[in-house]
Amino acid sequence: MIEFTVPGRPKPKQRPRMGKGGNVYTPRETKNYERMVGWYALQAGAKVTDKPIGLEAVFYFRDKRTPDLDNCVKALLDGLEGVVYKNDKQVIDHKYRLEYDLNERVEVRIRILGEARDETL
Repeated sequence: MIEFTVPGRPKPKQRPRMGKGGNVYTPRETKNYERMVGWYALQAGAKVTDKPIGLEAVFYFRDKRTPDLDNCVKALLDGLEGVVYKNDKQVIDHKYRLEYDLNERVEVRIRILGEARDETL
């Protein structure tokens, strides 16, 4: 099992944008946040696996003006892709929660799901 915290206000996954010449791109703010999520996972010892994953995340916001939790989860999952798992469809057991605290952050707990018991990453 690995556990880590992504400091700062949780960011929602933004919609793709249309650039010049009809090119579709992911906004820079979203890309940067996803990279940061991956970096913190790596610092906690994450390694890519092709096994099923269990993931728990608590999103902490300072006040009730929060983005859509589903979009925050999407940014988290996309940030972990290629770092913890090959594809986010491997996340077969998940739990997400929203809490309020002056210290905005995301606390993440990830485990590899085994037949007899959960394995450590």
